Amino acid sequence: MLFRSLRAVARLGGATLDDVAVAVVLGGLRRLHERRGSDVPEVPVGVRVSLSRADDLGNRFAAAVIPGPMSIEDSVDRVAAVRGEVLSLHTERALEVLDAAAPLLNRVPSFVGASALRAAAPPDAFVLTLPGPPRRRYMAGAEVQGMYVLGPLPGSALTACVTAVGDTACIGVNVDASAVADLDELRTCLEEAVAEVVAAGR
Repeated sequence: MLFRSLRAVARLGGATLDDVAVAVVLGGLRRLHERRGSDVPEVPVGVRVSLSRADDLGNRFAAAVIPGPMSIEDSVDRVAAVRGEVLSLHTERALEVLDAAAPLLNRVPSFVGASALRAAAPPDAFVLTLPGPPRRRYMAGAEVQGMYVLGPLPGSALTACVTAVGDTACIGVNVDASAVADLDELRTCLEEAVAEVVAAGR
């Protein structure tokens, strides 16, 4: 998928690349549920929220959960709806708690951190955007064309990571096979959602 298509849709929806990535995954999940005859208006989605302030020297982020809108068919409208949900998080005092707890969870053993996340009712999906290499990279003399990151599954059914390599947006999806019965169908639904966003960004 062309990264410039994501940027174009982000501008149309008044949103960020993170919001577009979430909307793409939601579009795929909406198709999956529709083909199974399920009417699911929203699903909880884990997102990365910026906590940076004007006086911060670096970027600060926290994980948060939004109600992901799945009933919206139009991809640009879905992106805008995701942006609204993310903006509403900045009025939540819970983000301050996450900000304070994140350094501690990063230092404890992984099984302790996982237990804490499970106690907080994990979302159905996590969606992240990650920076790719700033320059061209080569392996055995060949230019690297893509990079697919498979994120962890802290109790969720899937984690999707979008990474930029040049002007290509690479989507790596890690899936809990016990939560998703038909992986091929999920892949088809996500591919259709990607195609929908690319078309909207032209």
